[in-house]
Amino acid sequence: MKEIRKFLKFVRVASFVSLLFLLGSCVNRHSDSKVERSIINHLATQKVVYQEASEAIYSQQEASLNWNQALGVMLKQNHQVLNAEEALLSTLKRRKDLWIDLIPRAFAYINIRASFDEILKLDSDNLNAGITSNLNIPSPFRFYAEAYALALQEIQQENNLEALKRRLHRDLYVLFLNYQDVTNEYNEQANAVPPENIDQLISFELDRKTRISRYQEVKEKLRVRINKMLDTPNKNWALVGNLPKVNYSRDYAKLSYSNGYGELGLKIQAVNIESGLIALKAGKRVNLPNYSWSITSPTIFDSNREDNFNFSSEEFSLFSGLSKSIEFDDIFNKEKIQNAEYRHQMTQKKLILRVESEVSRLEGLKQRYANSQERKTNLTKLITTINQSRGNSRSNVLISKLEKLQSLKEELKSVEKEIMRMDLEIWIWDEDYWSKN
Repeated sequence: MKEIRKFLKFVRVASFVSLLFLLGSCVNRHSDSKVERSIINHLATQKVVYQEASEAIYSQQEASLNWNQALGVMLKQNHQVLNAEEALLSTLKRRKDLWIDLIPRAFAYINIRASFDEILKLDSDNLNAGITSNLNIPSPFRFYAEAYALALQEIQQENNLEALKRRLHRDLYVLFLNYQDVTNEYNEQANAVPPENIDQLISFELDRKTRISRYQEVKEKLRVRINKMLDTPNKNWALVGNLPKVNYSRDYAKLSYSNGYGELGLKIQAVNIESGLIALKAGKRVNLPNYSWSITSPTIFDSNREDNFNFSSEEFSLFSGLSKSIEFDDIFNKEKIQNAEYRHQMTQKKLILRVESEVSRLEGLKQRYANSQERKTNLTKLITTINQSRGNSRSNVLISKLEKLQSLKEELKSVEKEIMRMDLEIWIWDEDYWSKN
């Protein structure tokens, strides 16, 4: 009879284990099937999204957007700004959590103790519930190092966010300029007066259609760039209105790193220098032992105990100690220290080279600005002179002057664009402007 009972128990346990394996197999097959169905559904959804996007893009009318409106949308919705702000918020939370983690915490648990024979007939004797707590006491040196590193990271992320916003200001400004150029080019073609000669008229119409087709292609690419900048998919924006004045023609010669220009870049660089020094100090501390200590606290509540919530000092234990790992191939960690010093030296050399590069870049920018300004002045004078002499010219000379005049105007436009590019480059690092706006 005992042997039959043992056999029945074995059958029950074996059946239970088999049921678990069978359930796992079913779950696996179900998950594979569900993955395939999910991918098919996503594929169908994507096709619908693409179709709706195609219909929405080319059916809606243009909506006007001035500089302030576009700037507000960009700073609120641009994914680069949102990611940078999220990273900064995460660092702020980590700094806060660093202190919150020092607060003692309580934990509840439920344990089930049963053999395979008892699985099918569990009762309260197999269950155990309790509440315990912990006291988190970090190493003072490690805690200070982590707090210092997070503070440094917060400053760096704030500086990077500011630099990102300034670059996006410039990029949005360029989009407005490009939109204005494309629109003006289209208006010139649409309003061009056709020639009276039939042969010239045919050539004129073919040329105008080619230019209009090019305008539509360029404008479509520009529409996509605007939506990417503003994170407004499928929109059809018309960038209108005046832009803020960005002109350093009177101030470019005074630009210097000693009077505030590029201060944000210097701040970013200063944080990098401090990070390098911290890494060097950490590398030199490898020979120091690690100090640790902790306090164990008793269980607050246990369902199997009768004297819950009754503590005494004897139930608390303090542990502390020093530990130091030893690598027999480098007992005094000379290699690690040398590596840390080498990385620091390389950082210093890169800094020196970067300083030289930035100083040279600024002086080169100022020289190019001066040359472009001089070229702009000379072209303007030359265009004025030709315009004044057009009335006294014979027809063949007049045609030559008109051709020359058109060439000079194109060159002047190119020079003005080059000056604007330099203005926008200076704009990013102009601390006086950004401190007031």
